[in-house]
Amino acid sequence: MTKEEKRKKQRQAQKWALIQEIQTAHQSGKNISRLAREYELDRKTVKKYLQMTTPPLIHRRKRKTPISPFLDRVIELEAKGQTVSSIDSLLAKKDMPVRFRRCEPP
Repeated sequence: MTKEEKRKKQRQAQKWALIQEIQTAHQSGKNISRLAREYELDRKTVKKYLQMTTPPLIHRRKRKTPISPFLDRVIELEAKGQTVSSIDSLLAKKDMPVRFRRCEPP
């Protein structure tokens, strides 16, 4: 398991522990508004947490960047020892919509 996967799993466990803590506090008599203030959450979030019976599933998608379609090529050129400048000029010739150096529009 990678460090990122371990951190993700740990964050999920912490969130589930928080949800269970909120549920326990609600069962002991605290109302939703009070819980929202104490935990600095929106009331709708507290309400959602109170309805949960299993840990939440987190599905995050990686954002696509302008360089995403060229990433394999960039890695390949870097492995061959190409510099950033040379990779940038090679990709600029192939109609790349952004400049590699700063990932900004040309």
